[in-house]
Amino acid sequence: MIFGLIFYFTSVRFLLKGLEEGRLVTTGTFYLCQNPLYVAIVFFIFPAVSLLMNSWLVLTSCVLGYILLKIYVGREYQILEEFFGEEYLRYKSETPEFIPLPLKKWIKENNPNPAIGSTTLLQT
Repeated sequence: MIFGLIFYFTSVRFLLKGLEEGRLVTTGTFYLCQNPLYVAIVFFIFPAVSLLMNSWLVLTSCVLGYILLKIYVGREYQILEEFFGEEYLRYKSETPEFIPLPLKKWIKENNPNPAIGSTTLLQT
């Protein structure tokens, strides 16, 4: 629960600062995943509450929350794409949607030779 609350309030702080400056937020918790506010609630806070309450019903709300999120988050993505254009599309392609493990970014940043790890076709 504590981790989820820290993750949530840290995300809020980054989001509010980005809104104030009118820029796309790609740092902090937004570096880890595209939807850190939703992740904090659905993956950390709701499960912790269900454990504290010893309630399977609350735990099922995580699944329902994830399904509803997948259904309705598309409109948010459209708005971000219209407003930020290429910058958002690049961020979206490199950053995981929900699971806060940006493996593509970590590999890209830690790979000194960009040819290694990429797929190339050799013609003979």
